[in-house]
Amino acid sequence: MRVWVVGRGIPTVKNNMLGSFELEQAKMLSRAGFDVCYFGMNFRSLKDLRFGHSYGRTDSVETAAVNLPLSRFISEEKLKKHITRNFLKAADRMAERFGMPDVIHVHYPTQFTYAMVAPYKEKGVKIVATEHWSKVQEKKTSKTETATLTEFCRKCDAMICVGSNLKNSVLELTGIQREIHVIPNVVNADFLRTAPKSGEGFGFIAVGRMAPEKQFDKIVKAFASAFGDIPGVTLTIAGNGKEYSKIKETVTETGMTDRISLPGMVPRGELAELTASSGALVSYSVYETFCVPIIEAWACGKPVIASSVITVVMDNDDDRLGVKVDCHDTESLKEAMLDMYKNHSRYDSEWIAGYAKDNFSEESVIGRLTAIYNQICS
Repeated sequence: MRVWVVGRGIPTVKNNMLGSFELEQAKMLSRAGFDVCYFGMNFRSLKDLRFGHSYGRTDSVETAAVNLPLSRFISEEKLKKHITRNFLKAADRMAERFGMPDVIHVHYPTQFTYAMVAPYKEKGVKIVATEHWSKVQEKKTSKTETATLTEFCRKCDAMICVGSNLKNSVLELTGIQREIHVIPNVVNADFLRTAPKSGEGFGFIAVGRMAPEKQFDKIVKAFASAFGDIPGVTLTIAGNGKEYSKIKETVTETGMTDRISLPGMVPRGELAELTASSGALVSYSVYETFCVPIIEAWACGKPVIASSVITVVMDNDDDRLGVKVDCHDTESLKEAMLDMYKNHSRYDSEWIAGYAKDNFSEESVIGRLTAIYNQICS
């Protein structure tokens, strides 16, 4: 079966790895035996200086990069036409070189336009859409974006969301009653391959883009309040973003720079080692469409302390995986961190890692996607 995967771009360090989830899924499909082409459609990020169309190959996946970041300079209506025209130009070239697809799988459909895939739908190609966007979950989409989401939801052959909260928002925004599958993101194999480690002391880790909704400053303050008088406990916050300087300043104010580290963006293999060497992960976001660091921690056999609003936590309600806290109650976060430190031995690392493999591994997710493709193509 030939599948075209459409994502937000070709991930590079310069563009903060935009499109990484989508390209990883394209590679995953290829490893499972599908004939895959990936379309990286960047119309938003100005950080990557490449401009125009380019074609190549990543591992066993043929790629078409369309890098025309004009969203800040033209209207939404013109942007949609721009997206459609450029996708069809790239698609026609890929079809000529590698053949027509059986399925076009569009990730973040709300950021694109249904018109880009409509001509292929008319030719009998099946359309699958997976929504990940936090803007959809918060129901903060513009009228044009909502109209795009509604059209995809009405006309695509299969609709997928990465979490139940997001699914509920899609149903509410579109007003359409249809089957929407919930299929989670995949945990990278680096984390599944990394055995849990233990050492002196106890370390918490938090991971993610440094943005206000992640509330890393509150994690720092809760940690300082809980462990100021308890030696040997550390906190590592891995990630970059516009809040980095603010978080660094907060760490300095606590007087615990020797125990709270901010290594910035960490390569995946190194992050797996950091996670496996920690005692627990903390995720205190006010919202998340999924939260990949949580399943990465589980894959390493580590429990989590997480906001009860985070989708992957809501969808996996098992106290053997960690502790839920109120994202607006920092005292509960502090108490949960203290409890995790004192009683972390109650968590079974092997069971947690097995749970992650059974539910978020490549084999698990590809099985669900394959079932959907086979159903709509039969």
